[in-house]
Amino acid sequence: MTQNEVKHQLFAAMRAYSKYRTARDRADAYREQLTGKAERYEQGGGNSSKVNATEESLQRLLAYDEDTAQLERAWNEAREYVAAIISQCPIDGGATVLEYRYLNNYRYEEIAEVMGYSTRNIFKMHKKAIQYLSNIL
Repeated sequence: MTQNEVKHQLFAAMRAYSKYRTARDRADAYREQLTGKAERYEQGGGNSSKVNATEESLQRLLAYDEDTAQLERAWNEAREYVAAIISQCPIDGGATVLEYRYLNNYRYEEIAEVMGYSTRNIFKMHKKAIQYLSNIL
């Protein structure tokens, strides 16, 4: 497997998390919007068109929640897969860098700060770990 293919495999968890986070945020924003609508409808008396609109909104929220749950499951599966790949890396500090980068979505600067290394050293550890994984996979 080439280094780019390894990176592509590792980025799977990051992409899955990004999709999950977007869906979760959309559902949360819609839920917040709906809560405001429900309060206004209750205060305003209510006719059948408002009830239908609320019912449709609740159905849409349910669909958003189902989508979010599905994407969360996909993210967890991707995390497990990526964690299994990373666990095969014996490079000193390399596995830790890969975990922070691909499982925890840290930027390289954040990894350097957490691990107490320079950003340049983090890049070197990352490169060595990717090279190792590309040779064994």
